[in-house]
This record gives sequence, C-alpha cells and structure tokens, in this order.
Amino acid sequence: MKTILATVGALAAVTGVACAEEAAVTVTGNVAMVSDYRARGVTVSDHSFALQGGFDLEAQSGFSAGVWASSLADGGDASLELDVYAGQSFALGETELALGLIAYIYPDTDDLNYGEASVALSRGFGPIDGTIGYAYAWEQTAVADQANSYLYANIAAPVAEVHGMPLTLGASLGYEDGPLAVEGEKVDWSLGLALEASGFEWAVSYVGSDLDDPSGDEGAVFALTRSY
Repeated sequence: MKTILATVGALAAVTGVACAEEAAVTVTGNVAMVSDYRARGVTVSDHSFALQGGFDLEAQSGFSAGVWASSLADGGDASLELDVYAGQSFALGETELALGLIAYIYPDTDDLNYGEASVALSRGFGPIDGTIGYAYAWEQTAVADQANSYLYANIAAPVAEVHGMPLTLGASLGYEDGPLAVEGEKVDWSLGLALEASGFEWAVSYVGSDLDDPSGDEGAVFALTRSY
C-alpha cells in the first residue's frame, strides 16, 4: 500500500521531470454524483446518494498518482472516505502491467484506515478492453489483523452511437476472501451502460453480490460524472 509521504515524494520527483520535459505529465480531475456508492458490490452509503471527486496525475514514464474522496452513509463510523494512491505501469507487448498501492483513509477515525497493494493486466482485443487484477490487504487493525484478497475481471466495449455519442457496455466480476468481504467471502458483479454526452458521462449499472447481508443486495446504480 502506498503511504501519503511516499506519494508526495514520488509526485515531487515526477514534477521535477515534468519541468525538464514539456508535457511529460498530465493532470485531470473528476466529480461525480451516484445514487449508491458501491465498493466491490457492497454499498458503503447505505443505498443512498453519494458525492465523489478526485484528481489524477499521469506521467509518460508510466507513473501515476492521485487522490479521490467520497461521502459515506449518514450515521456511520465515518462520513468521508479519502483514497491516496500511486502506481507504475509497464508495456509488455500489447499488454499493460500495472502495479499499485492505495491508502484508504477515514478522517473521522483512525481505526478504519488500511492499505492495499494491487497488480493488474490489461489488453485490448479489437474494440474490447479487458482487465484482470488482484488486490491484497495485509494484516492490519482495520481488517481484523487478517489478510484480505480480491480477484477481479473487467471488460468494456463500445456497442453503439447515440446521435454520434459513444455508448459503452461494461461488466465486472470479482471474488473477495477476508474480513472486507462482510461474510468472510463473496462474489460480486456488475453490468452497465455509459453514454458520453454534453461533456458528461451518464451511466447506469446493475450491481449485486451473493451476500445474504442487505449491503450486498442487487440493485441499479445511476452515476453522472464530469471529467476535466
């Protein structure tokens, strides 16, 4: 997992390179409204509206870093989630290998903060983009001093154009084993459509899991995102 101090140091190093090489670094931002904040199929906003946003930095060298935040369920142990992350990608022929670290921070309480490391492989197959990945949270207080693993696969493909605007179909499937899986282990999935129009992404997904707990119940999630 990535620590904040390490992120700051890495950002400083990349910024130095950017000064020497024009356009070596790009910075983007995003803000979103979602009808339900789902993390790996499980609601963390109590099936309610959430406001989200963040900033991302990407270097030509393959280094990336960012920060992202989301509101959480009212009345819970935390009202805000703050993610700080960094990673490095490598080209392996037509496949991209990405290694990453992320710190999940809850400013309201230190008891929920934890880190996670990840590895992912991505490749395009004609118009279809596919990713398989694995995330690992080592033994930490916030995960009951046990390890947590998450294996997932994502695909995305353009399916049509609506008045010249791209409509994309996306699907994901994941398996989680550990304390973060709510009941020890779970399978989660999503299937959705996203349309880019008027500078916004309009998306709807059907998300669910095999959990008996209501937090993993199936349901539709709507999202409106603006990137800049």
